[in-house]
Amino acid sequence: MLYKLIKIESLIAGDTFKVLTYNLSIYKGRIFNLRLVREIKGKSTQPYEKSRLVFAGHSDEEKKEILTQSPIIQRMSQRLILTIGPLLMASYGMHCELRDITQAYVQSTDRLTRTLFARLLRELRESFPPRTIFRVVRPLYSVAESGLY
Repeated sequence: MLYKLIKIESLIAGDTFKVLTYNLSIYKGRIFNLRLVREIKGKSTQPYEKSRLVFAGHSDEEKKEILTQSPIIQRMSQRLILTIGPLLMASYGMHCELRDITQAYVQSTDRLTRTLFARLLRELRESFPPRTIFRVVRPLYSVAESGLY
């Protein structure tokens, strides 16, 4: 639970969230859930744990109206690279490299254009005053427009 609190506090300090007290008359609209996803990365080399806070954007009805672009390489592009890569390597001495982007969204300095609210993680509700919610200010994983930043 301590790592969850540390992660939330670092996002608050980085201005990704604004901490608010929920008031129905002021904050109308949907309030989404958050969850912390922990993974083991670098399994074949040097394993390390990586955590990311994910916004429950799957239930965001407004996302249908937002023009987004995928921040990851598309399957067709992968196939093209695998097809012409060996030819470029053999004929021109080129080489390919693989990169992993760490903390892609949470390092953004841009602010979201929409107003989104999120509930505290269930395990952390005791660490904050009653009726605390977050206003999501900066891009976060699973917010529809995060890939634009």
